Amino acid sequence: MTDNDGYHHMQYDRLSPVLLESIKELKQEVDLISARLASLEEKNAIKKVPDITV
Repeated sequence: MTDNDGYHHMQYDRLSPVLLESIKELKQEVDLISARLASLEEKNAIKKVPDITV
């Protein structure tokens, strides 16, 4: 929004719902990536051969 003097103004009350939705979407992505990482770490742990020391 621009006033008569050419200054721009932001209506922050309209921004909050957009930010909240973005945070929710990012949380879902983080949860998905965390689950994929845990699965890969589990598969990697199964494939590891135990160290044999003599």
